[in-house]
Amino acid sequence: QGLLMSLAAYFVTVQFFQHRTHWRGLQGVVICLAVYNIVFMSQGRTGYVVLASLILLLMYQWQRWRGIWVGVVVLAILGSFAYLSSEVVKQRVDKVSTGLQDYQQGEPTSIPMRIGFLKNTLVLISQHPFFGAGTGSFAYQYQQLAEPQKMILTVNPHNEYLMIAAQWGLLGASLFIYLLYQLWHTSHSLSPPTAKMAQGLVVAMGIGCLFNSLLLDSTEGHLFAYLVGVFWGACVADEEKL
Repeated sequence: QGLLMSLAAYFVTVQFFQHRTHWRGLQGVVICLAVYNIVFMSQGRTGYVVLASLILLLMYQWQRWRGIWVGVVVLAILGSFAYLSSEVVKQRVDKVSTGLQDYQQGEPTSIPMRIGFLKNTLVLISQHPFFGAGTGSFAYQYQQLAEPQKMILTVNPHNEYLMIAAQWGLLGASLFIYLLYQLWHTSHSLSPPTAKMAQGLVVAMGIGCLFNSLLLDSTEGHLFAYLVGVFWGACVADEEKL
């Protein structure tokens, strides 16, 4: 929810500043409602991080590197306001600190479990570092590693880069990173509003994959594939005209 709302807020914001139409009032309302949903209703910490990243991207697109400094100040103000005014944000942020303490004490709460998933996935990667253990092998390989040690099983390490590396090795993870790079690079050949929205998709995906296996998650994975076709399809169409 948080990631989708962050993307929605960003896309509408791009349209808000790009086109001066009689719909701008409605667009402003949609942006405010989407941000309100993230800050006061959504419990997904990934949504908070993605929203912050997209704000920095928006500032960068506006004033390049000077805009980054403006974005940092804006985020500091908005972050403080959100933490002090939203009980949801406060609880989710405080749980990060509590979760790290639980990890040190060996308590099986959410964050210690995620850290364990990541560490075990790194072990799996070390067993087949270059080409991985094969497509769809993660659940079986993780089970073989975790069961003898009586650890909690998972089919999702909550990190797409490690998920890919476990199945297709460092080569596969490198290709995925290269895909994101190429999408960013070729976005500059798109028309201004489409280019900015395409770059937002790349940033949201690149950041979100650090905390979730977004290609594994049905909604986010399908959305990524669909929007790549929508945004970069315009680039292909222009080349065909030439």
